[in-house]
Amino acid sequence: MNILLFGMMGSGKSSVGRLLAEKLGYRFVELDKLILKHTGYESVQAVFADRISIWKEAELELCKDLCSSDNQVIACGGGFLDNELNLTYFAESKVDYEAVYLYCNEKLLAQRVHIRSKLAAGNISAPAKVTKHRITKNIAGIFPQRDAKYRLHADHVVSTESSDLEETCQEIMALLPRDGDQTWVKSL
Repeated sequence: MNILLFGMMGSGKSSVGRLLAEKLGYRFVELDKLILKHTGYESVQAVFADRISIWKEAELELCKDLCSSDNQVIACGGGFLDNELNLTYFAESKVDYEAVYLYCNEKLLAQRVHIRSKLAAGNISAPAKVTKHRITKNIAGIFPQRDAKYRLHADHVVSTESSDLEETCQEIMALLPRDGDQTWVKSL
């Protein structure tokens, strides 16, 4: 079984995904990083500034490959569901999957992304390159649409508003089907 983690930037897909994969003995895949490696770009912004189609094509190609492997926790990029073919590859695969939406409210997402941008600059006390106001505005612009898509396609919704990774992983593991449990059916 594969576990797909959906959520906005700052929702905890990478942190939760790494720990969850470790606990389950699964491989952890961070799709955005895999796409960057595949395309040879250094950042998402660089790809998008060049041609967004490069990103979308690489994402589709990699999803087609990933869906045939088993025992993976995959941190999907925030826009993963913008192209439903990504999810269709997993749905049509012989490998079962569970989709988990890691929910976090807009205000907390903006706070986390702002802190992360400051950390990326190498100095938490330095002014961030992108203001908190701009981050908040960007998140507010895409949150309603993405939240609806994530909820529509997720098997489970798990809040990451408490920053306790251990509890979040335990909650996800409790939601996953046990061996032999075929009571759930996937549909798109």
